[in-house]
Amino acid sequence: MQREGFQEMFRAMRPGDTLYVKSIDRIGRNKHQIKQYLEKLRNKQIRIKIMIFQQLCMTFHRNKIGLIIY
Repeated sequence: MQREGFQEMFRAMRPGDTLYVKSIDRIGRNKHQIKQYLEKLRNKQIRIKIMIFQQLCMTFHRNKIGLIIY
């Protein structure tokens, strides 16, 4: 699998750009490929941000004033 969209994005990136990814496994299909791309990104002076979203836990409470979300 060539991952044409990923390859096109990689070619378009310039030094100083920042790549945001949902998780590390979006960079490559296996550990070896991930390490290769991380090295290529570093060599091109491209920053990488891996977005780690924690679960959002919201509590709803109704009191005399109204609805409180915390």
